[in-house]
Amino acid sequence: MMIKFSAHGQGCGRRAVAYLLRKKDSRGAEREEVAVLRGDPELVERVIERVPRKWKYTSGVIAWAPGDEPTDRQIERVLDEFEQTAWAGLGPERYAWCAVLHRAADGTAHVHVLAARTDLQTGKDLNIAPPGWERVWGPWRDWLNITHGWKRPDVPQKPEKRGRAGRDMPAAELRAAAARARDPRRVITRWIERRMARGDLHTREDALRALRGAGYEVTRAGEKFVSVRDPNRAKAWRLKAAVFQRGFDVEAWMRGRTAAERRAEASRARAKVFAGRKKRAAANRAEYGPSDREGGFDAERWREDASRARERGEPEVPVVGAALAPALSQLDASIARLAAEVARWSQAGGLGVEARWGRGAPGGDGGALPSPAAPRSRAGGGGPVARPGVSRGLRPCPACGATWDCECRPRGAGRSI
Repeated sequence: MMIKFSAHGQGCGRRAVAYLLRKKDSRGAEREEVAVLRGDPELVERVIERVPRKWKYTSGVIAWAPGDEPTDRQIERVLDEFEQTAWAGLGPERYAWCAVLHRAADGTAHVHVLAARTDLQTGKDLNIAPPGWERVWGPWRDWLNITHGWKRPDVPQKPEKRGRAGRDMPAAELRAAAARARDPRRVITRWIERRMARGDLHTREDALRALRGAGYEVTRAGEKFVSVRDPNRAKAWRLKAAVFQRGFDVEAWMRGRTAAERRAEASRARAKVFAGRKKRAAANRAEYGPSDREGGFDAERWREDASRARERGEPEVPVVGAALAPALSQLDASIARLAAEVARWSQAGGLGVEARWGRGAPGGDGGALPSPAAPRSRAGGGGPVARPGVSRGLRPCPACGATWDCECRPRGAGRSI
């Protein structure tokens, strides 16, 4: 898979969109399939036509080599990663873009991407492929190619070279190089492994013959190691690599070695992608301001976690659910507290609205809530404080029979259980 951005961007948005949607390519060949995978081409066209600057849009293509045969789900993932890298730090309401799939008669697929060069919130120029875009999109391409096993345009499809250019050395130079090295065992092991990978050696016995041919003495051959000694030195070196174990299988070793190398290379490329995203997100936020819809939600963290979940085959947390999770948790806690209070007040014999407010409560006839500073009215001298409203479940006062606070007893005395 490869990605490339074109030099176009100053023309008419209507023509750019029309090229993406028509059934024939630039050579007049009929396209097997044309499908809009992301965005609204008509909306993108209208936005492009209203950009007041010379450069109005950015166009690119993501293409797969014959034999790659990406599935629909893989193409969707590629577009997800593209969007998260191109507009890192910005919400989807900040940009307008579309992606259109073209499939040729031979089955090869490529996706055209068209994006308006403007931030919809501020109106500033927003270029997702500035000069030097290969520094960001190169690791992105390598990461996805290694992960899915697609052909890589950055790696020549040629057999490995032999000799010194192939990072190998003649047997006559091996002893001298090992004598100069800080760790001679590593030099000897890598020399044998390279010859194994090249197909010159196939078994542990072949490796031992090669070491003897280089002038080493094999002093011991155990189940999982061999010991070799340079005739000019008294101490032997114990070699414990897989190629020196009894019953060594070169084909299984090559498969494991290739898979391990691929995982390590994919991990390095992925680290570069996410480092570039964080850098771009910081630059975008500094230039265009934060996205209103993100709030306290860490979109970059969610995207990184979602990418890891996809690699492990685990279900992803939807971005909307992830963004609302903190607010929903707070709402659940508030509802739980309110339910506990209502249950406690109900057991006390009333709704407890007046108890919550202290002075004043909604009237029994549905009136408005009086101010907490409402003056007290007395029913005769020394009578109870007149507080119209729902009962709080107080025990009646033994002196006056009131079910609210009165002057006959300390405030709060006689409250129900």
